[in-house]
Amino acid sequence: TVAVTKVLHMLLMREGTTALIICENLGQTSEFFAKLDEFLEQLEIPIRGEKGKRLGRRLPNRSRVIGLAAREGAVRGYTADFVFLDEASRIRDEVIDALGPVVAVRNGDWWMASTPQGMRGRFWELWTYGEGADLLRVSVPWQENPRMSGAFIDKMRHDKGDAYVQQEMECQFVENGVYLVSMEAVDELVVPLKR
Repeated sequence: TVAVTKVLHMLLMREGTTALIICENLGQTSEFFAKLDEFLEQLEIPIRGEKGKRLGRRLPNRSRVIGLAAREGAVRGYTADFVFLDEASRIRDEVIDALGPVVAVRNGDWWMASTPQGMRGRFWELWTYGEGADLLRVSVPWQENPRMSGAFIDKMRHDKGDAYVQQEMECQFVENGVYLVSMEAVDELVVPLKR
């Protein structure tokens, strides 16, 4: 809902805006567009489909939003003002890497939203090591969500285990036991370069 609101605001306030929505699967993308259509209907803004795009909308001010598959070849060739990646931890690194040129020409922005999926991939790398004034990290664990109860979390912890709850409900990047050396141990070995 927050991402849809952000995209809708951009589409309405800046004529000719292009926004891309990238999800791991079409079901997620369809949910985004269902919410977007609902908001546009409430605002009584006429929309039409984006020519040649199954998941795309064009507004009267020439702004458009296009839903794309999370494949490297699918995202290349676009120029966008804004890109939203839903469940970014599950999107392959080469797709995320291909988005740099997509937003470069228009000095665009992008948001990545996701629950963690282990200590791997670009989403984890940016969360853990990313720097810069334009990087904002927002984490909302279950304790800050009034719609989730402690009883539900206790049941999940009992049924699925601590690691599941830490990752899915507490926004923690949890190692999956595949690696011989933990990331913390690797990080401790890194020596800063002296200049």
